[in-house]
Amino acid sequence: MRIGIDITSAVTQSAGIGRYTRELVRALFALNAPHHYTLFYASARRADRPFGPLPPATRIRRLPFHDKWLARVWHKLQIPIPVELITGPLD
Repeated sequence: MRIGIDITSAVTQSAGIGRYTRELVRALFALNAPHHYTLFYASARRADRPFGPLPPATRIRRLPFHDKWLARVWHKLQIPIPVELITGPLD
């Protein structure tokens, strides 16, 4: 299965939702299931491996948007953003 996870909060926040997201991803990786993961985020910061070593079938993609701009477009204007243009096909 091709699983996509938005890790923006894990990259930009040290507590709360950011911590929850990091722990959720770590727990998924610990399952050792034969899934392909695409972790994507919108931030000016780099995602410097916030989850430790990544499973072999995992890639990290940075969206070409700033997280605050993306939140405005998504929440206020409710414009659908086709993230699969950047991540590739996901299940």
